[in-house]
Amino acid sequence: THVQIPSCLEVRHVSDRAAVARLEVELDLGEAEAIVLFKEGKADLLLIDEKLGRLVAIREGVHIAGLLGLAVDAKRQGKISSVRELVRRLESEAGFRVASPVKAEAFRLAGE
Repeated sequence: THVQIPSCLEVRHVSDRAAVARLEVELDLGEAEAIVLFKEGKADLLLIDEKLGRLVAIREGVHIAGLLGLAVDAKRQGKISSVRELVRRLESEAGFRVASPVKAEAFRLAGE
């Protein structure tokens, strides 16, 4: 099926397939490609939530953030009104899953 990519996003392809293959020993293809693309594109931040992916990214020198951390920052900056509501929608509409203690900490940090 064809997916319509929003105009604010850019599709990029990995050049260093050997680096991807090296990381695929530990990670799934998407995470491996994301880490390599970060390094190839000289990005500032990689949004990654899966625990093993985060550990490997840090080991590879990649600056990371998780979705809930970004949500807390967005709430503090007044860009969203509720982290709790965002998480509810992500869970119900996008299949987002995160451990209850992690959610509780994000809600606490957001003052919710």
